[in-house]
Amino acid sequence: MIAVDQPITLVDTPVRIELRAFPPREPVTLMALHTFPSGSRWQSQATFLADDNGGVDVARQAPVSGTYEGVSPMGLFWSAERLPGKVQLAAGGGVIQPIHVRLEARSATVARAELTIERRVAAPGVTRHPLRFEGVV
Repeated sequence: MIAVDQPITLVDTPVRIELRAFPPREPVTLMALHTFPSGSRWQSQATFLADDNGGVDVARQAPVSGTYEGVSPMGLFWSAERLPGKVQLAAGGGVIQPIHVRLEARSATVARAELTIERRVAAPGVTRHPLRFEGVV
């Protein structure tokens, strides 16, 4: 199971991620796939050693391997690498559309767990109004 404290939040707000009910003392790989409104996709991953209770607290544990090193609660977000593929400019208010992050955890002996969270660029109620007049775009 993947548990987060804030499944919908602003992009500059930390998200606490915990894994539960995995085999004790076994490696668990956590992958994050970030999908932007433009179609751009970024991926990160980290492999942790589950504790005696089969849990992983990303905010307190360093991965044994992955796209980042050391303890970093937001490591899966800042260490993501862009995947190949076409990017298309979003129409209208696409610039303030949310980023979806699919988290997937798996171990060698347990079926995977998945959870999608939403990272918002703008708070609810914020609107975007393009201004175009002489000299200003």
